[in-house]
Amino acid sequence: QEKMDGWRLLTQHKNGDFVASNRRALSIGIGSDIEQELKELGYHTLDGELVSGVYHLFDILESNGRDLRDLSYRTRWETLQKLFARNNFTKIKLVNSAFYESDKLALWDSCLHKEGVVFKKQTALYTPGISPEYKKCKHWSDVSVQVIGINQKSSIQVGIMDGGKIKSVGNVTITGHNTPAVDDIVDVTYLYVGAKGNLYQPKFKMVRTDVPCDDISKLKFKSSESEEE
Repeated sequence: QEKMDGWRLLTQHKNGDFVASNRRALSIGIGSDIEQELKELGYHTLDGELVSGVYHLFDILESNGRDLRDLSYRTRWETLQKLFARNNFTKIKLVNSAFYESDKLALWDSCLHKEGVVFKKQTALYTPGISPEYKKCKHWSDVSVQVIGINQKSSIQVGIMDGGKIKSVGNVTITGHNTPAVDDIVDVTYLYVGAKGNLYQPKFKMVRTDVPCDDISKLKFKSSESEEE
């Protein structure tokens, strides 16, 4: 499946009530147009990613009062496909997926300049959080860092947790975005950490309010000395 680059979102429509929650299980508000389409879809508990005002679904946990968590991923996915077969939505979509060899190669090629792909065992049962039966393959690494300074020329200085303290990992350009505030947590993509300990070719993604600053152990370091900094 294509790996989406947004906010993880779990939605539940049951007994006339509708609830949306983030990865911390905190209830959040979503667009009324998305909520309306989810209600039209029916009484289901769904898992997906919110990207630019569109809810991309990749799993279904419950359907019309039936618990699907102990069914295979392939079965759950086919259940989702059947729901979408009789509806034409614009604010909720299925994540691009491939189950056959030729389709997998085509999907891989189409994702080369995107966030990446996720490999999933078709027999996998639903596992909350990180599943050992799913493997993410990102073309870029990402990290949540803390803003520790505002620079001139539309850039910010960012840091990461290292032994209980914030350590600088360089500057990130924010051209085209609103400038975040000092102490904000922001998501950044990068190729690797260079010899001087800075993120190489970092790109600003978004301000986060639902995750803490990452630890330095999460960073991907270049295996040899970098002369590109």
